[in-house]
Amino acid sequence: MPVFVNVADPAWMQEVRMVVAVTGRILVPVTDEMEPPAEAGSACRTIGYLVADHATPWDDHPNLTVIRVDTCTPSLDAGGALTLAERIGADDRPLIAVTGAVGGAGTTLFAASIAHHLHAQAMPVLVVDADRDSAGVDVVYGVENQPGWRLGDLPEDATWEDVAVNTPQLCDVDGAGIPILAASRDVTASSRDSSGSTPGWGARVASVLRGTQRPATVMDCGRSLPDELGELGREIDLHVMVVPLSVPSIVAARDRIARIAAHGRTEPVVVVRDIPGSTTTVNLAATMLAMRPAARIPEDRHCLQSVETGQVSHWLTSTHRNGHPAAATVIKAFDNARAELITDVLSSYTVARAG
Repeated sequence: MPVFVNVADPAWMQEVRMVVAVTGRILVPVTDEMEPPAEAGSACRTIGYLVADHATPWDDHPNLTVIRVDTCTPSLDAGGALTLAERIGADDRPLIAVTGAVGGAGTTLFAASIAHHLHAQAMPVLVVDADRDSAGVDVVYGVENQPGWRLGDLPEDATWEDVAVNTPQLCDVDGAGIPILAASRDVTASSRDSSGSTPGWGARVASVLRGTQRPATVMDCGRSLPDELGELGREIDLHVMVVPLSVPSIVAARDRIARIAAHGRTEPVVVVRDIPGSTTTVNLAATMLAMRPAARIPEDRHCLQSVETGQVSHWLTSTHRNGHPAAATVIKAFDNARAELITDVLSSYTVARAG
């Protein structure tokens, strides 16, 4: 992603140039007088960084991550350059919400499939149980007996490194699995305690994801929509909606997508799932939804068997070693869309050599 730089101090500007060069980012010098990029849809929430040493008219842009080098701790000349490099180098990792058009759509397993696909690409990834009606993703994945933090245990000052070593693991191979933050029935995403002083887990997870080593994060939202997740819902990069291939489910999806549009949010990426005995086709779904589904999940009897026997990790790693094809399709489409958007944004600016 590009790094828009508005730094007046020459010494800091040189430090920033070196950091951008090391991270392989694209450096774009800008000034207060220049027009910022057009706002993008929520499906591509972050399209770049703004690094500045003063308040600028660009600071409130919803698609730019603002980093102030004049207030950073430590300062650039006292180790802050390393922190800046870690921050800039991590933010390509998306925050993905998986929702269902109806109950039982299959969001929990598809969230695992997306996480496993990203994990297979050597990307740090976290699964978060954001379904208010969930039985617990740890139960579905068969790791409910593993020790570790659940959402209610997450400290307010927890870092990604803390979460990675203190939670149950999916697809754990030699201690290198996918950390899972499973639901706690007593804490919700936006709730506060009786005094109103303790934020719900949504704010705590958001804090973890703002760290310098943020992971890719996949949230199983069940039937909750991203806007219902409070602070965390406003930071989602990609919204995936799983729709079983039946007429009632498609009608429900159409209604939910209309609600999303009414709130000014970008429509979700739709993934349809085969269900036994249904004659509903992908073409019918595309017609009813007025959009083409991005991917289709075929019927897989081994999938349900893996849930019943607590062997979801085995199903993922043996049946789809490099990730489920539908998950791979969704992530590739997202990456391509963001790349096209960034290319379009950069066409309006002069790119400088970082080094």
